[in-house]
Amino acid sequence: MMRIRSLVLAVVTLFAVSCASTGGRDPYRYSEGKHGARKTISATSMDGRFLFLSDGSIWNVDWADARAATRLNSGDAVTVFRGNSSDFPYEIAPGRGPSISARLGKKLD
Repeated sequence: MMRIRSLVLAVVTLFAVSCASTGGRDPYRYSEGKHGARKTISATSMDGRFLFLSDGSIWNVDWADARAATRLNSGDAVTVFRGNSSDFPYEIAPGRGPSISARLGKKLD
């Protein structure tokens, strides 16, 4: 089980890193126009360190919030807004439970 988890994490990380086409945009800044808009979870990594949203964005979750992220399911509605941390500058707020500190990984276009 631990091997599968490690393999999935490695594949997700490589996939996120390989999406280098940004078209001149800052891939680590989430558009201000998208703050507060409702989105849905497309997928969550097994360890809760990555969230994939319906708009194609990939989020790197703070270790402290990874357990809460594993409770999110595909299709759950969330809201993204600016947080107070410099390391994880965004908060992803599900309809239930605590908000999750995260930073934008990459955007899949």
